[in-house]
Amino acid sequence: MKYIVQTQIRENYGAHDWDSHKGVCPQYWKYKGGNTYVFPDVSIAVASNKDDAFYSIIKNNLTSADDYYEEYIVGEELIDDSDTAPICEDWETPIICNIVNGAIHCTTDSVPQHLEDARKKETFVMLKGVREDYTLRYHLFDGRVLDWKGGEICLAA
Repeated sequence: MKYIVQTQIRENYGAHDWDSHKGVCPQYWKYKGGNTYVFPDVSIAVASNKDDAFYSIIKNNLTSADDYYEEYIVGEELIDDSDTAPICEDWETPIICNIVNGAIHCTTDSVPQHLEDARKKETFVMLKGVREDYTLRYHLFDGRVLDWKGGEICLAA
């Protein structure tokens, strides 16, 4: 079975003008979309809500909130592996997740909308609402692979 988690992201545009030494942070929140997290191969015990640790790991690692940004869960769904219906919209890239030692290891693999576009693959670890160990690779239509490293894109070795 697959466990699907939908999130909503909001950014506080008022926080950009905030001088933290002058009181309360201004509140001007804007909705910014969200993410679709997919946990494949979920066991029946987890699926039947018997594994509180699983749900706790998801909530603690996928959600975050501070004066500037928040991501929170808006929907959850359990889908049978035989269900072939789309998990998300065509324009959205689902994030495939596995739990390893209490952290959520994630990968994305975006399929290009147009032949001339690059395929984008990301890996990262979600830990307490923060993306860590982030890597990004662009797979170009001509076979070259570009790595993103510290703000630079370079030809992969």
